[in-house]
Amino acid sequence: FQDNAVRNCRNGLYVNNTLYATAAVVFRGDTIFPDSVTGGRVGIGAYGGWQPTIAHSRIVGGNYGIQLSLGDAAVTTTIDTTAVSGTGFAAIDLSGVPGAVSGVANNIGNNLQYGVYDLSFVGGHGLNNGSFVGNGNYSVYNSVSNFSFDATSNWWGVAGGAGTVGA
Repeated sequence: FQDNAVRNCRNGLYVNNTLYATAAVVFRGDTIFPDSVTGGRVGIGAYGGWQPTIAHSRIVGGNYGIQLSLGDAAVTTTIDTTAVSGTGFAAIDLSGVPGAVSGVANNIGNNLQYGVYDLSFVGGHGLNNGSFVGNGNYSVYNSVSNFSFDATSNWWGVAGGAGTVGA
């Protein structure tokens, strides 16, 4: 998928692979505006046997900006230079991603609940050198205490950087 503009949709760009071997899928330069922030609306969704790369894309709205539920622990998901804002639940939902997730230079902001919602029960996930600003609940929510989410070198909306107070 490249350079698509999708507006007023339930699922913007959606792939489902439950019958075949894991394959690469790339979303690049796409702009997506789902029609609502409720009811399971998704900007970009990948489910099953995929190794997704999401890059240089913009998603505004939807219940989930990016929703991933993948089946192969051996694959890496890449999310680079993508902006997600205005979602009803989570900018990025990693509720079923057994393999590594990495990314840089993402702008995750102004989502009603979560920037990243990670319930994958594995380690090896991280987004770095981007920004997490104005998310209503948590910018990064990881429910499993023994698995870390690497969110180093991001801007968190504080002008003086990490460890300072103020905006």
